Amino acid sequence: MEGILQDFRYAIRILKRSPGFALIAALTIALGIAATTTIFSIVNAVLLRPPPGIEDAGQLVRIYRIAEDGSSYNDLSYPNYRDYRDGENGLSDLAAAALVPIVVSGTQEPEWMIGLCVSQNFFSVMGVRPALGRFFLPEEDRGPGTHLVAVLSHGTWARRFGGDSSIVGQTVTLNRRSFTVVGVTQEGFRGPNAMAAVGIWLPISAAPTIVPDIEMESRAADWVDAFGRRAPGVSVEQVSAALNRISANLRAEYPEGNPDYGVDVQRYAPISRRAFGPAMAFSAFLFVISGTVLLIACLNVGSMLLARASQRGKEMAMRLALGAKRTRVVRQLLTESVVLFVIGGAGGVLITAYMTQLLATYQLPVDVPLVIDFSPDLRVLAFSLAVGLLTGIMFGLAPALHVTKPDLHTSLKGGQGSGPRSRSRLRNSFVVAQVAGSALLLIGAGLFARGLARAHSIDIGFEPEGVHALSIELDAFSYADLDAGQFYGELLERASQLPGVESAGLTDRPPVTLGGQSTTYAVAGGETIEEEDRPSTDFARVSPGYLEAFRIPMLRGRSFSEADRDGGALVAVVNETFAMRAWPGESPIGRRVQLGSLDDAELEVVGVVRNAKYRTLTESPRAMVYVPFQQWPAGSMVLVARVGRAGAGVAGPLREIVRDIDATMPVDANVAYVDLMSIALLPSRAAAFFATLFGALGLVLAAMGLYGVLAFAVAQRTREIGIRMALGAEPGTVRGLVLRDGVKLAGIGLAIGVAIALALTHLLRGLLYGLSPTDPITFGGIVLLLLGVALAASYVPALRATRTDPVEALRTE
Repeated sequence: MEGILQDFRYAIRILKRSPGFALIAALTIALGIAATTTIFSIVNAVLLRPPPGIEDAGQLVRIYRIAEDGSSYNDLSYPNYRDYRDGENGLSDLAAAALVPIVVSGTQEPEWMIGLCVSQNFFSVMGVRPALGRFFLPEEDRGPGTHLVAVLSHGTWARRFGGDSSIVGQTVTLNRRSFTVVGVTQEGFRGPNAMAAVGIWLPISAAPTIVPDIEMESRAADWVDAFGRRAPGVSVEQVSAALNRISANLRAEYPEGNPDYGVDVQRYAPISRRAFGPAMAFSAFLFVISGTVLLIACLNVGSMLLARASQRGKEMAMRLALGAKRTRVVRQLLTESVVLFVIGGAGGVLITAYMTQLLATYQLPVDVPLVIDFSPDLRVLAFSLAVGLLTGIMFGLAPALHVTKPDLHTSLKGGQGSGPRSRSRLRNSFVVAQVAGSALLLIGAGLFARGLARAHSIDIGFEPEGVHALSIELDAFSYADLDAGQFYGELLERASQLPGVESAGLTDRPPVTLGGQSTTYAVAGGETIEEEDRPSTDFARVSPGYLEAFRIPMLRGRSFSEADRDGGALVAVVNETFAMRAWPGESPIGRRVQLGSLDDAELEVVGVVRNAKYRTLTESPRAMVYVPFQQWPAGSMVLVARVGRAGAGVAGPLREIVRDIDATMPVDANVAYVDLMSIALLPSRAAAFFATLFGALGLVLAAMGLYGVLAFAVAQRTREIGIRMALGAEPGTVRGLVLRDGVKLAGIGLAIGVAIALALTHLLRGLLYGLSPTDPITFGGIVLLLLGVALAASYVPALRATRTDPVEALRTE
């Protein structure tokens, strides 16, 4: 320990002697570590770190229903949940939860919130305590609609109710029903999901009051999410075995109407396991590009350490000549490297804290906020420290080993010693690796950038520019279909009369917003096909004016009219793909189709529209059927209005119309449609942002590394250059010699980077919107860019070489 402390103190003194070197090296390391640590902070916040307030999350499990087809991640029915809870399950307790939409109204502006109906034991399973009042009682679990009580989240209590300590016992209006507040959760607790903050907690018995379609006593109705806490000493496997025994007994006792075919017990994760796989895949991609930046930074600093160690060759030779063991000298050099990398790691944490603050400010264009705490915690700090220590050892070892193998005789006389050629090869290898990594990052960034540009030029079959979207969900208010139809009908009529609105319509499935709905279908009068063997199609409820608002071309027949309403003939409009699949080579006008989701009602096809994109910009042509909203009303619709006059502001007037029709109704989204569509571009935009950011950072670091190696090489070749100049070499010849060295290193790195990119970029095909993963423009442009940067980084050392005074160069030798 004494020797280690001595090495540490000496390392600090050495770094103080070269503050410029220490600052540049530490900053380079900080940038590299910040890239990786920022990505780890995101992964930690979304996938690893339990939401605040949950106690001992490692003991929690989540229970999923296995369906008949073997698929998992399905919800449970409430009766089956009770049987799992009350049986011999290996758990200390099992709680139920169900996500519900909540609208808080009253004297203030109506506000959407995320609500969670929970069993009375939910808070004890999570290990949460009340800040005010109490949580739910056992009797409040029973009797649907008889116990209208609520618990406020600490955030809702502080923001909406001003932190009023007398809130307990007061009533609040939730979805137009009065609920009595019985408690407030502890500060910081937001619920079991890392990405969404629960604002209101209700007893599970209130679920049918909030969502009338919920059937609490039906085993076929799956709507319950189950969380359990393992009993002491019981493993996840043992819990799974116990619950599956209960499931087998239930299947034997209730063979009909029971959707459970076993249960899947998973360790608790902050996000749904259904989303966990895609999130991990995207995280792996981000780790690859951030890790490449870290590698470039470490290679850069490793090259600097090697050059600096070479300059200390005489010192190392003196130590070895005086009897110091090689391992002792290597340890000292490694200590200097580790200290430098740990300092850089600390700087990386500070940069990460700033970057994560910026990321936390981003909000999707919807009223319900996503709350993700990206801030670094102890796990992130430990990660950063581990990265600093490991990289310090890895990239400090090679310089340490090289510099402790000198020709003692030559070094003590003041020469360069043996091994300069091998050190030069190592430094050159570092630069080649940096250029290769930068090429890989920049090619990826270039592909994403060109892919996003292409996304705006893709023919999506409709025109979102100039369209405004207003989203309202009546489901939270238990509107009957007739009432919903009247509400939306009045909204549409009044919106159509606003100044500047050319056309307006309604839909329950706005296109290219990462959502959609599908149904099986059958051609009326065709061959009889069993339900499970029927083909499927997307479908959407729309009103007259919808196709006109999006300017979706009508190819045959007619669009919907005001005559297509309840009591009239049931009609439909299909797209080209559906018409071709259902009636190849024939006219679909007048034909009939049955949709499974509409109880197989026969719909007469009255029109055919052009194909469009419905879910994502990269999808293959999909079949689509439009049905009139007036004949098939729904409680969750989106109004789309085409605004003819440039800059016409309709957001305020639309909100006023909603408030005038129903003062308790909140607006979910009230934005330009292109902003709503931007949600579908989030994965590609995130990938492009990080690839561009890290690619630019890698390029700067690689240029610095190339400049540093060439500058050091010129300094080492002072005598050679002096002799060349003394013998009459032209300055252009000497510059060309140095430039060729730089371009040669960059060329080798480029060849390696391009080869790796050609092998890997096909994995990005789904994010490139039809752009080829081997796009020659992108590859050619990045090659030219890197060659240009290499020439620029090589020019200053080349210019310095031609300014060498031959007399001074020879005199120094």
